[in-house]
Amino acid sequence: PMALMAGMGSLPLAQAQMAALPAQKGGGKGAPGAPAAAIEGAGSEGAKKEWVIKPGQKPGDWICPRCDANVYASKFNCWRCGVSKRGDMEAGYISEHGRIHPDIRELCDAFYVEERHVEKLNELMKERTETWDEDLKKLREVMEKARSPCGMLVTKMKEIEDGTFVAINRDKRMKYLVEKFKLDKTAETSIS
Repeated sequence: PMALMAGMGSLPLAQAQMAALPAQKGGGKGAPGAPAAAIEGAGSEGAKKEWVIKPGQKPGDWICPRCDANVYASKFNCWRCGVSKRGDMEAGYISEHGRIHPDIRELCDAFYVEERHVEKLNELMKERTETWDEDLKKLREVMEKARSPCGMLVTKMKEIEDGTFVAINRDKRMKYLVEKFKLDKTAETSIS
């Protein structure tokens, strides 16, 4: 690097700038300015940090546990050191809303649903504990039949937000219509 800087004209200035840069340990791993403990002990027990959302951050922003950089919510990897937002997969993914429920993770992984939709579904389903199993069964059923499962999920999440999503219609009038017109399961699902 010094040979390249020699052609810049002011060698003492270049040397001063090089000396001002933080020394990187571990063979250049990590980002300039990253704490040495975070670079060296990234895999050790003592250097692990918890995911923290600090005051003043925008919703969804996260702090990298390795280099303490503020990373935008839309990014899944740290811009400075490249660590994944998912972090240690053994600990489970932590969104700004908390841990993703395993049932929701299983449903969304089956249809390759984007992470932002997984987080939104997780948040919406927290308030539907009484109809949890029926709701997830209904979501799986309609997503299997849909040409675009992710698009169908977004539509159903909008219905959940609006309060119009019904997994199983318990209205006696609906049962009467199903019996009167001898509707099959597909027709019954469509009118519920």
